Amino acid sequence: MADGPIKVSFAGLAQGAADIDGSSKRIETSLGDLRRQLQALRNSWDGEAQRAYDQKQNQWDTAAHDLKQVLADIAMALRIAGEDYQDGERQNAGRFL
Repeated sequence: MADGPIKVSFAGLAQGAADIDGSSKRIETSLGDLRRQLQALRNSWDGEAQRAYDQKQNQWDTAAHDLKQVLADIAMALRIAGEDYQDGERQNAGRFL
C-alpha cells in the first residue's frame, strides 16, 4: 500500500484503456491475416498432418481468445478505475461546499 498521496491522470487511464483496445484489435487483425496465409498450406496436407495442424490451430485459437479477453478485462479495469477516481474526486470536492 502507498504511504503517500496517489496522483492519477484520468486522461492517462482513459488513454491506457484505448491503447489496449487498439493493440487487441491489431493483434486480432494480424492473427486473422496469418490464418488466411496458412490456410492454403493447411489445405495442401492430408490425413494425420492436417489433423495435427488443426489440433494445434485450435489450441492457438483458444489461447488467442483468452488473450483477447484478458486485454478486454484490463481495459475495462482501467476505465472503471478512472470512473471511480473521478467519483472520489467529485465527492471530495463536494465536501468543501
